[in-house]
Amino acid sequence: TVVEVRVFNRHGVEKDERAMAIEREEIERLAKDRDDEQAILDRNVYGRLADMIDGKVAAAGPKGFKKGTTITRELMTEYPRSQWWQFAVEDEKLQGELEALRSQYDDSKKLL
Repeated sequence: TVVEVRVFNRHGVEKDERAMAIEREEIERLAKDRDDEQAILDRNVYGRLADMIDGKVAAAGPKGFKKGTTITRELMTEYPRSQWWQFAVEDEKLQGELEALRSQYDDSKKLL
C-alpha cells in the first residue's frame, strides 16, 4: 500500500532529457490553457460589446467613421475588434456600461 509519494528535486543538479521534456510539456500545456482562456474571454466580451451597441446611434467611432451613423454588426466587421472600443454612443448610461465592460476586460486580461 502506498501511503505518500514525494518528488524531490535536487537543486544544482542538471536535469536529464526526460525531466526537461516533462517540464517543456507542462509549459506548453499551461500556455495552451492561457491562450484558450484568452480566446474565450475575447469571444464573450466582444460578443457582449456587439450586442450592446448594435442598432445604436454613434456619437463617435474609429477613424473614418461618421458621427450620427447607426452602428450595425456589418459595419463593425469593417473594423478590427480592437477598434470597437472607439465606438461611443449617445446614451450616457449605455456609454458608462461600455466603459465598465472595457475596464472589466482589461482587468481580466491582466490576470491571465
